[in-house]
Amino acid sequence: VIGIVIGSLFAILSEQIRIPFEVYRQRLNIDSMTGVYNSRYFRRITEEMIAENPDKNFSMGVIEINGLRDLLESLPPSGLQHLLQKVTDILRNELRGNDIIGRWDDVSFSILLPETPGNATSRTFDRIYQALSSPIDLPQFDININLDPHIGGVVYSNRIRTQELFAKANNSLDEARRNSVK
Repeated sequence: VIGIVIGSLFAILSEQIRIPFEVYRQRLNIDSMTGVYNSRYFRRITEEMIAENPDKNFSMGVIEINGLRDLLESLPPSGLQHLLQKVTDILRNELRGNDIIGRWDDVSFSILLPETPGNATSRTFDRIYQALSSPIDLPQFDININLDPHIGGVVYSNRIRTQELFAKANNSLDEARRNSVK
């Protein structure tokens, strides 16, 4: 009887210890400002997707919010977080449940669209662009922000390496920037 009680206590205690470690480990993968995956973890997910299914179709995009550049230094952290949360909410509303969102860098987000061919990817990027093109109002700071989004995307094909995929997505983003300047 004592052995059963001690064994039960040990099982409960070990489960209570394991759960906080899992929560802590998950927090390391999440960007604190946006609540989406951080860049490091997003890259790892992409690498794993390619390694596990090198012949599967998926698409990746990088969404640059150019309107954030000037605000990074001038907007208080709470305002910046509120703005980034609004952008994240817009992205979540425009994407499917199995699509993955990450924070690429200070002014960019990345998205992974599993099993999404080129035509559907293009329509998704158009929807995201339209949604992000509307100004966002931050009444507590008395400003209206034009996000000025640029989107670059790529469809995974020909068993390219992860670095090539990221480079193509960034090249596509550069092309989107150049086309918006004209």
